Amino acid sequence: MEIAVATCNDKGLTAEVASCFGRAEYFTIVNLKKMTTQIINNSGKNAPCKAGIESAQIISKEKANKIIAGNFGPLAFENLDNKNELFHYSKGTVKIAIEEFEKGNLKKIFEPTVEAHSGLER
Repeated sequence: MEIAVATCNDKGLTAEVASCFGRAEYFTIVNLKKMTTQIINNSGKNAPCKAGIESAQIISKEKANKIIAGNFGPLAFENLDNKNELFHYSKGTVKIAIEEFEKGNLKKIFEPTVEAHSGLER
């Protein structure tokens, strides 16, 4: 199983989880079986608008169907494939977020957690 984590930097398991999916600097894809990572630059982060749509398109090309981020705006939420499961985790590293996910401690998201354009306020 692979999980995508929205991150603030490209430091793999030690990267900080980003507060906003659409404006995350990177996505860290974690293979849980091998505990390996793949870093993907989020080219949608600098979009003047609709960053959530571009970011969702980037993630849709990956095998990961579970996604962790601090928040998901309405455009990201609407454009992530409904086969994806979204989880909230706001403070800490990818490694800690994965550990909390495996323990069942992350909150599953069923609706946007912030209003549109909230990522611009970071």
